[in-house]
Amino acid sequence: MLRVFSGEKPVPIILDTDIGTDVDDAYALMLAARSPQLELRAVTTVYGKVAARSAIARKLLLLMKRDEVPVASGQAKPTDAREPFWGGWEGKGLLAEGEMVSGISTEPAPELILEMLENSPEPVVIVPVGGLSNVAAVLERKPAIKSKIRRLVIMGG
Repeated sequence: MLRVFSGEKPVPIILDTDIGTDVDDAYALMLAARSPQLELRAVTTVYGKVAARSAIARKLLLLMKRDEVPVASGQAKPTDAREPFWGGWEGKGLLAEGEMVSGISTEPAPELILEMLENSPEPVVIVPVGGLSNVAAVLERKPAIKSKIRRLVIMGG
């Protein structure tokens, strides 16, 4: 179990999310960004319209004044190649029609995750709360990187 007590160093995490279809991932992002027990190092998006999901994540981070946290778009299709579900209401009420959100990385999410892991002095917790395609891509590209992953905390459906 990950426990951080007063005076302990925050746990470094990367949040990998399919934010937008409902409120749970937005809530997870806000908790991770505001928790003194966590050091949110990056947010990556997965599944479906990942650019729109990245815009949602980036906008929330900007609203929380956490613009130093990088956001990158990842794998749009699940590894089983089934078509992603898109509810169509993603970002409404948060993003204006056609709003462009600046500061989203042009680097693909798996590359950003690899970079974050390789450059981290300690292992990082990856928190995938959407599909696992980005995590799979990371481990397929560089299996040895698993030594830099402290653990995966998965919200599976």
